Amino acid sequence: MVVGGWPCQDLSQAGRVAGIGGDRSGLVNEVLRLLAGARRKPQFVLVENVAFALHLQKGRAVDHVVRQFEDLGYRWAYRILDTQEFGLPQRRRRLFVLAARDLDPATNLFDGASEPQIFVEPKQIGFYWTEGNRGIGWSPEAIHP
Repeated sequence: MVVGGWPCQDLSQAGRVAGIGGDRSGLVNEVLRLLAGARRKPQFVLVENVAFALHLQKGRAVDHVVRQFEDLGYRWAYRILDTQEFGLPQRRRRLFVLAARDLDPATNLFDGASEPQIFVEPKQIGFYWTEGNRGIGWSPEAIHP
């Protein structure tokens, strides 16, 4: 299994929004090049980036990545995961794309057999705000300055 990500500054809503052709986000092409040149292709590939990549330039970045996966013989599926669902005191939505050679990852990611578990506490009592491109959101027990 290969797991990786690539810089998000060109794909982030808070970043430069240069898209997949940006200097930083274009590094995903190196991951794809290594996969294409591998003598033995890994069974699974999991890549991660900002959820906004699905919307920026009509999803061109995600389309680029999944088409490359398809050209290499992979089937794929994606999910958006939010860090607050795992007990972290912030909201950070991330895109995860799982590609597989011999099975359809959609049957595992979207089987519908169970409800997703959310681990966030229902008590969110604080708010934080930072200036510029740093962030805004809820934080447990935060005290507003």
